Amino acid sequence: MEAAEQKSPGFLSLRLTLGLGAMAALYALVIAWSISASSSIWPFGGTLNLRYLPQVLCAVAALFAVLSPPSLQAESSARREFSAELSRILFAALWQAAVAALFLSLAARLTPLSTSAILKTAIWIALAAFTAQLFFHLVPQRYGAISFCWLFAMPTLAFFLAEIFLMSPAGGNAWLRTSGPAAETLRSIVHTLLTLSPATSASGALTGILADGSTYDERLPLSAFAGLCAGLLLLAWMKNNRLQSKS
Repeated sequence: MEAAEQKSPGFLSLRLTLGLGAMAALYALVIAWSISASSSIWPFGGTLNLRYLPQVLCAVAALFAVLSPPSLQAESSARREFSAELSRILFAALWQAAVAALFLSLAARLTPLSTSAILKTAIWIALAAFTAQLFFHLVPQRYGAISFCWLFAMPTLAFFLAEIFLMSPAGGNAWLRTSGPAAETLRSIVHTLLTLSPATSASGALTGILADGSTYDERLPLSAFAGLCAGLLLLAWMKNNRLQSKS
């Protein structure tokens, strides 16, 4: 028993500490690169228009939220005490949201951003990061496929459907002005995919407009992922109880 307690890591393991610290450092590098002059030592410095800096930060935040769980959680995390592991997962998600909000606030000095938009984006990043880490905690072997579909396949499918429709005879008018049941259904599908995908939803929360030109409504992603997180928490609790009963 004493040996097990000695091997038990503290609240912040070295792996988690280095991972969260590296995220903040990479945010700083992104901002430094984006505002550097063309003669700077940074590769392609100054080539990014500063008005797109918030969208770049949203994309970086989404990448961190979805792709970081394998780096932040140890392979043995599923066998640890559930309450302790849940606290680490929640802390990591809140840290990512706080760091994203900090650097978006810094970006607001260079391009107009409202405080409410930054707050909405931070809440979405926290929810996405929390969901991603719960998925990895439950099904680490299948998390690669889950993260790929969520982060890349969903927005790609949305843009693919939009392009197919615009190339069809029915898509001769502008995307948002085309009428008819088929157009309404397709726009609804594309809107839902963009709203639930991490990067496009974060950008929509920040600007109020999704990539398809429709108005962003935060109620859909927040309610959907709040329910999903509740279900994942229940599954994780049941999994922890099974492991404890076997041991």
